[in-house]
Amino acid sequence: MTDHWDRFYSSVDLPHLAELSPFARFCGAMLVDSGPGILVDVACGNGRDAVFFAELGWEVVALDACEPAVAICKRSAADRGVSLTAHCCDAAGAGEHYRRAAVIYCRWGLHAVSAAQAAGWIHRWGEIGIGGMVAVEARAADPGGGDRESWADGHYRRLIDPLGLRAAFERMGFAPVHLEIGRGLSPIDGDDPRLVRIIVRKL
Repeated sequence: MTDHWDRFYSSVDLPHLAELSPFARFCGAMLVDSGPGILVDVACGNGRDAVFFAELGWEVVALDACEPAVAICKRSAADRGVSLTAHCCDAAGAGEHYRRAAVIYCRWGLHAVSAAQAAGWIHRWGEIGIGGMVAVEARAADPGGGDRESWADGHYRRLIDPLGLRAAFERMGFAPVHLEIGRGLSPIDGDDPRLVRIIVRKL
């Protein structure tokens, strides 16, 4: 699945990639009482949100399995004069970062991996300390539809059952702080996908 994103970040320079995501702006306000501390940005892409959180004073650790994306993230941070750490790695193998984090942030990463991989990520996110927060935005399945897999524009995409996602977090000892499902949350390039936004706290 990383081949598509390697090609994408190696060859594409779209204007929206430089714009702060609506979810990052939302979380910047929602998570203000949790930091600043260590924030782990999982599936950071080009780092636009990671840089934003670093500018807010968070100690950012940015993770992505795509090496070209991580390189862009590092360059963007240097260009903006902020400090962050960025690693090319499998998010399931980053437990040492999750255990130290105040916040784990994942925008549009969870729907880009298989259900088994996503379950592995959530399991590792459960290693965050008591009071730690996890914030996720992902493409959502239609009501009652359950998870649904597809391929779109040459890459894998999984539409996530929002209530199943909430239940997965609850099984790992998290309690929901915010749950929002619908359209209008993060339109992109004329597309207004149905999304789930969930923020949970470790009990």
